[in-house]
Amino acid sequence: FGVVLPLTTLFAKPVLSDLAQSIVEVLSRAGPQDLPAIVAVSRQEPLVPSFAQQRLWFLAQLDEASTNYHIPLVLR
Repeated sequence: FGVVLPLTTLFAKPVLSDLAQSIVEVLSRAGPQDLPAIVAVSRQEPLVPSFAQQRLWFLAQLDEASTNYHIPLVLR
């Protein structure tokens, strides 16, 4: 979130909703945030995989026989 919280706040608010409220308070005091614009990328070249995609690819290469990340059914 780009928010700097003191370490004491992290330990003083062990419940996630309380910690989220602390983050909201810090963000509301900071004023409006300028976010970088989303820019289109060229589809002519292969896209760079995200860190999570790289991790899943590595795990698949590490144990090719594993079915840990396969979902063999569909839920509606």
